[in-house]
Amino acid sequence: MMQDFRHEYKVENRYKQGSQMMEWVFKLFPEHLLFFGFSEQDGTYIFVHDFSKFEPKKFTRPKMEEDWLTFMYYSHILFFPDFESIRKGIICACECEQMDLRKDVNKLFGRFFSEFLTHYPFDGECRFFNTGAMVNIFASILRKILPQNLRNKFTVGYKMECHLSETFLVPNVEAANARMLGRMKESLELRYKHEAAFSLC
Repeated sequence: MMQDFRHEYKVENRYKQGSQMMEWVFKLFPEHLLFFGFSEQDGTYIFVHDFSKFEPKKFTRPKMEEDWLTFMYYSHILFFPDFESIRKGIICACECEQMDLRKDVNKLFGRFFSEFLTHYPFDGECRFFNTGAMVNIFASILRKILPQNLRNKFTVGYKMECHLSETFLVPNVEAANARMLGRMKESLELRYKHEAAFSLC
């Protein structure tokens, strides 16, 4: 259950810890998180990241893997800072060009799926861009092992004329990271502000 997840990974469920986890992830993977905001075209919120820039080999201690799972908790609750975002849901767009399907990546996301997403309501979809044959095969296998409530939320085969990072890492990585980090912190702060007044869970 969610309380067990918070206890195991020492999630304080507070803005300060969430903010610190975000800063840590941006320093560790500076080109991984690309965009978070409202999309007029889709009529919903979108979160964009580059899977190829997520490198678990940088986790040199088991504690770092646990910290990443703590970050994932905060990143998902900030997706839904208010009733409008809960009602509209979210689209997670993932750049998969040069994606490396290593066992350490699969292990980490397997833990996240089984220990978090099976208990936390995720109203949205995940779109995988520029997927190759191996990613498509992996996705078909993943659908078979995912919980029923997540099975149809993953779609592969989306195409873009350019790499997603070319659209969002502008004018440079440092400026894009500062912009993205600011938006994530604002959304998390808004989430806790609304939780204090209403029940969003």
